[in-house]
Amino acid sequence: MVNRLSELIKLGFELHYTVIVDTLLIEKRLVEVGNILIKAFLQIKNESMDEFLHKCLIEILRIFRLDKRLKKTDVVLNFLYSVIEKDHEKVFLKAMEFENRLDDNNDSPFMSLNFSAFYYSWILNKFGADTEITKWCFNDILEKIIKVDSFIKQNQHYVLSEQFENNFKELYDAFKNYTNTKNFFKPSHLKIIKQATHIDIIDGLKQYLTKLFIQQSQDSVECVNKMDIDNISTSKHKRKRNDQELNNWYNELRKLRDDLDISDEFREFLENIWEIINDSDFVLNCDVDEIDFQRESKRHKKSEKKE
Repeated sequence: MVNRLSELIKLGFELHYTVIVDTLLIEKRLVEVGNILIKAFLQIKNESMDEFLHKCLIEILRIFRLDKRLKKTDVVLNFLYSVIEKDHEKVFLKAMEFENRLDDNNDSPFMSLNFSAFYYSWILNKFGADTEITKWCFNDILEKIIKVDSFIKQNQHYVLSEQFENNFKELYDAFKNYTNTKNFFKPSHLKIIKQATHIDIIDGLKQYLTKLFIQQSQDSVECVNKMDIDNISTSKHKRKRNDQELNNWYNELRKLRDDLDISDEFREFLENIWEIINDSDFVLNCDVDEIDFQRESKRHKKSEKKE
């Protein structure tokens, strides 16, 4: 194979990475002959394995950006994953960030995910939920679904094209796939979620925050009732970890209470969340005067009604 490729190159043939990746995509016996192909391509390209795999991944990701038709690309992804010797997450994330920088259409409301929902699903299954690469994927999903959601809200009389509806369905399916797996919401996401109008986006966040603020007090009561010293000790450690997260959410939510640049749906969500927070042990245990807090909340609601 190497000799044949060398002869073609002498005749003017150029072994671009598009050709290499296309070869990997159409090869039905990739699992059996993949390593042979890689060795042959490496000899011709005269590059290190790391550089070669990086460029292959970039080309694969370009396909995921420009052409969503491929359904068997996971075979190639799994093969390239198996060839990478170490730092798999770092290698994939590096290629994703490189390819993402090439996109110049971030301002288009019609824009779909940076890569396909299929690819993001593969990332979630392959790397798991508690990884930086998966968080990167969710951030892209959330940013795009909020952007499209806001566009639809602002253009209710706009006749949506089939492509637009397909893009939104892909976004929604990817969003549900991730949020059904675990919580990916972070306090920093509020700056874009505050524009959300879609009930599933807001309800997903509401369910998580309700569990976060209520679960803390339930865990404490359960341990005290059982009088289990080991459980109480474990609960204290768990509560210490949660306290920082609770404080972060609380501080970011407070910043939005007087924010006028939020959707009506999100404003209603805020009112519900404040009621939940006020009823939780968090308010009783933190440096907040609950009575003043409730008065301020009611005063804020009255001012909204007048407007």
